[in-house]
Amino acid sequence: MKKKMKKAISLALATMMSIRLLTACGSQNNTPSSNTSSGAENDAGKKIEVKIAHAGTEDSLMHKAWVVAADYMEANGNFECNIYPNGTLGSDVDLAQAVQGGDIQMSACSTSNLTSFNQDLEVFSLPFAFPNEETAYAVLDGDFGTKMLDSMENACGLKGLGYFESCTYRELSSNKEVHTPADLKGMKVRVMQSNLHIAIWESLGAIPSAIAFGELYTALSQGTVDAQDNPLELVISQKFYEVQKYITLTNHIFQVGMATCNPAWFNSLSAEDQQVVMDAIRAGVEFQRKEAAAQKENYITTLEDAGLTVITLTDAELAEFQALMGSAEDVIATNVGADLVAELKDSIKAVS
Repeated sequence: MKKKMKKAISLALATMMSIRLLTACGSQNNTPSSNTSSGAENDAGKKIEVKIAHAGTEDSLMHKAWVVAADYMEANGNFECNIYPNGTLGSDVDLAQAVQGGDIQMSACSTSNLTSFNQDLEVFSLPFAFPNEETAYAVLDGDFGTKMLDSMENACGLKGLGYFESCTYRELSSNKEVHTPADLKGMKVRVMQSNLHIAIWESLGAIPSAIAFGELYTALSQGTVDAQDNPLELVISQKFYEVQKYITLTNHIFQVGMATCNPAWFNSLSAEDQQVVMDAIRAGVEFQRKEAAAQKENYITTLEDAGLTVITLTDAELAEFQALMGSAEDVIATNVGADLVAELKDSIKAVS
């Protein structure tokens, strides 16, 4: 497997992506491209070239899981996979648009970054919805998770393959101790560009500021923002611990991500190779989950060794955060419909 780690990519690919990204619509009713030049229409015996791109670092679980998936595809199918990490080919949104256009075949990112393509995915950001990882995995692997994957193609011209991300919770890092919402008053917190995430932090008394993920380290180091929320794995891989003093284990949103591919490309594959792709994604998902569980305590130790104070909230402190999430749930219900929110809650209750 060739893992493309440098920014020097072919001029043809760059040109194709530039054209696509200028014309692609990152919202609804996008029609998948018929560009299947990397698909099964290749000459007999010729490897099917697969471009996989993501915004994670080479040390991230995202990248390691893609390596697992790519190795599986090459070992069990007629594929040659090239992985482009580090946002080499663009941001998460850029990459989703490139998958829509067929310029790359596969990508993955947080569902929060895909809500501009399929707003129903916002339901996964319901605060404090999943009490633990096991419940989250059961819901994602069950009927509700399958329904959301299947909704992607009609909603935005992407094929949902599986839930492929950091497989853990978003936590708060800051330069001030945080035990209750009162400690957040006036604190500048970086959020992704999302009305929901803005509503969450406003309801807690903070001042949310939408900043691109690639600019976050600089924003923290320069004091543009005081805090941010991400899984611990990203706090470590992005070295946010160098510019933060505290970690508060809020577990406020379970980080759901999704792997996608171009539907026309997938449909051009033989039935056997389609199954290889699906099995490869499952192998990557299982790797991520096991690795996340194994590394959970190591993450905390790593952060403490780096000089951060890790704060575990009491039940009473956590309840104060949960009590203020009504406005965030209202935003989600308005955006995706109260019925979908109720369906998620029912699915969680059924497996809890």
